[in-house]
Amino acid sequence: MGDTMKQASVRTICRFSLFCLSLLILGLASNSSLFANAVQAANISRSSLLRTPANDVLVYERGGWIWITDGAGKRPERLFEGSLPSISPDGRYIAYFKSTDIHPQTPPADSVLWLFARESKKAKKLVSSGISISSPSWSRDSSRIACLSRNKVGINTVMILHVDGTNVKSVFSEGDYGSGFLCSLFFTPDGGLLFHDMQYIYSLNAKGKLIEKVSLSEIMGKDMETITSSDRIMVCPADKNLLLFTRSVPGTPLFDKIMHEPNTALFLHHRGLGVKKNFRVTAKEITAFYPVWSPDCKWIYFIGYKDTQATENDLFRMYRIDRFGTNLKELGPGENLDVASGIPFMME
Repeated sequence: MGDTMKQASVRTICRFSLFCLSLLILGLASNSSLFANAVQAANISRSSLLRTPANDVLVYERGGWIWITDGAGKRPERLFEGSLPSISPDGRYIAYFKSTDIHPQTPPADSVLWLFARESKKAKKLVSSGISISSPSWSRDSSRIACLSRNKVGINTVMILHVDGTNVKSVFSEGDYGSGFLCSLFFTPDGGLLFHDMQYIYSLNAKGKLIEKVSLSEIMGKDMETITSSDRIMVCPADKNLLLFTRSVPGTPLFDKIMHEPNTALFLHHRGLGVKKNFRVTAKEITAFYPVWSPDCKWIYFIGYKDTQATENDLFRMYRIDRFGTNLKELGPGENLDVASGIPFMME
């Protein structure tokens, strides 16, 4: 291992040690099981040091086109027209939506789910999903795709299908188990699904059956009132109890002067630590939304901008930050991003 890699390892371990010390001081790590979870998180970070952000593959949307680049934002390449791209964890496929023609006197067009194979550079239509309201989400083994769609009577449903377009089915709909407007659909590490309705988090198992319904107040307390339909809640690929989420927060005076609306920030929550024991990842001067985990859970990619950039025409940028809230890097313009591993990778 070179000197640079050794220094990175030392910095990561030192940051984690300080984090554990902070937990002890604050009384958050009050029992051995919580401390063990934190140690496990440290092991994940250390095991991933051989990987760099350049190993990641990003897909994103810009100007009505799907683009691809590496995790350092270098060598961007425009691929094809589409929206809401999502790349399979093995990096082989990109799922995305294309809309049929919209005529002024007809209802909104269906959004058609397509699949692009990176090796053959060929695309095929998988299914017409209704009106898409979320980007596609991939199961960890890259065999299944899920998305939220709205049917013709305005009901949101969780749709799931195999990667070849077969076995299309709806496994959950707005109104089931008292649910409201469904938002933010993602696969969990064990092949289940997670989404919210701004009041509760719903967890489904791999067969699409409800296994848990948890009030957002158990995570955020009264701050649950700041969750909107555009906010994401997603599980760390390496730890099902570690949640990444966005919510509305007050902006800086400069942000308020320009935007006249609440800001948005990234937060982490470990379900073992209790109500409102949340760590804010992004700084006050950063607007952050549409986050995704890197495959090794070391980095968080997101869309956003700094308050000093709020008046610019080309506003949305892609950023990368580590899970400790440091090493923020702007990667370039873009929105609606997703990430996969660009090299063979097996989580320990």
